[in-house]
Amino acid sequence: MMTPATAFAVTAVVAAMATAARGADCQLLVSLVGWPQFQAQQHFTHKGIGAHRPKVPIVHRNFLPYMSKMHSAAQQTGVRVLITTSTRDSGADKSTHKVGEAVDINVFEPRCTWTCLASYGGGGGPNAAIRSFIAALQGAPLPMRWGASFSDPVHFDTNLWNTDSATWQTQFTATQAEYGSTCTTTT
Repeated sequence: MMTPATAFAVTAVVAAMATAARGADCQLLVSLVGWPQFQAQQHFTHKGIGAHRPKVPIVHRNFLPYMSKMHSAAQQTGVRVLITTSTRDSGADKSTHKVGEAVDINVFEPRCTWTCLASYGGGGGPNAAIRSFIAALQGAPLPMRWGASFSDPVHFDTNLWNTDSATWQTQFTATQAEYGSTCTTTT
């Protein structure tokens, strides 16, 4: 399992690579392109979601240790993850997507989308690798909140609004300013 020190080291390398690739003016949001266990959905169409969407998944730098954990869990369990939604500018009022600390996923090896992931609520589900993957994401260190608890089984986040609403608000303003800039259109 990934230790906090390993997560920090991976995060530092990825953040440096992302800044070099995207430009020094892009300080908050980083791309997940090139992570071998992740595949990005290139074109997004989702009812109720804004039209300004990056072609590749991007997250806030604060979320990189969580994504490192997800990547490590995917490698250890042998699953491959399709990131369908990351940072965005619309959705629920206090969405962690708006601050770059949430992703929606499907598992594409073995295939498991919304209905399949919903079957894993309460520790069930038919595939041991996917059960282990979800358990790893929810465990320490850096436990992720799984959206199955609020009927969104494809969603994983930090639960920032509920744990630190002042930081969510500050981060929201900065993230949305950068999200609308050229930083997210050059990835």
